[in-house]
Amino acid sequence: STDFAQMYTAAGNAIHQIDPEALIICEGLGYAADLTSVAAHPVKLTEPDKVLYSMHDHPWFHPTDQPQQAYLTAMDTKGGYLLEKGTAPVWIGEFGIDEGGMANFGLGPTSQAGNANTGAWWANIYAWITQHDADWCWWGLNPLHGQATTPATGKLQFNWGDRAGEGVLTADWSGVANPAVLDLFKDIMAPRTGPGI
Repeated sequence: STDFAQMYTAAGNAIHQIDPEALIICEGLGYAADLTSVAAHPVKLTEPDKVLYSMHDHPWFHPTDQPQQAYLTAMDTKGGYLLEKGTAPVWIGEFGIDEGGMANFGLGPTSQAGNANTGAWWANIYAWITQHDADWCWWGLNPLHGQATTPATGKLQFNWGDRAGEGVLTADWSGVANPAVLDLFKDIMAPRTGPGI
């Protein structure tokens, strides 16, 4: 009941019986932030080269104003080592912060909507993503929350329709909430290694 590698192996092989081309995404432990056990317990599927490991990362996963070298070391220890050694692909399947103020990215004055402390995290993850040419997915596109509770406690965190500060879109879904953030995304979308670079 606690062997995640076995669970992903069994589920992945079952999926491959239906679609042998499917890519099996395997998240880490600790809110998907920890892939340290993959080296000792890799997911081994009958279809080769169909496993992708996924990590999540947010500012609250790290100390406030964490020095960049400490951040890079932590990310490499938690899962980046799989990329460095060519063991398996790693995808940042979720990362994000409130887009309300550019202070959140260390690029504007602190305001009611901004948090300058997250600027250090942004600089750090930007450095890690660009150094590893890692692929990623921003959390999230949706500008509004669904009803959400805290795991384990059941405490209500959000009601239906509450603003989702990390959402890319405007509340009416008609445009981009913060175009300057989209420019930041475009910069880390560009591949830095591989064929044709």
